Amino acid sequence: MRARCPDRDGVIDVDELLRIGSVEGAAALGLDVWGEVGADLGHASLAGVAPAEARAALVFGCGADVLAPA
Repeated sequence: MRARCPDRDGVIDVDELLRIGSVEGAAALGLDVWGEVGADLGHASLAGVAPAEARAALVFGCGADVLAPA
C-alpha cells in the first residue's frame, strides 16, 4: 500500500512513512532514538487485516490504542 506524494512519482511506500514518523519524528523532537513499540494484532481496529498488510493498516487505519511499549 502506498500514499500519494507529489514530489516522487506520486506515492510513498509504507516503510518510508514509518521511517518519517519514527526516525525523523524523533529527530525533529531532539531525541536520539524513538522507543520501540509493539502492535496488538488482535485489536478490533485490525480485525480482518491479513498479517502481511498489518504495517499498512497501522499507518493508514489505526489509532494509538493499538500500540504499546515493546
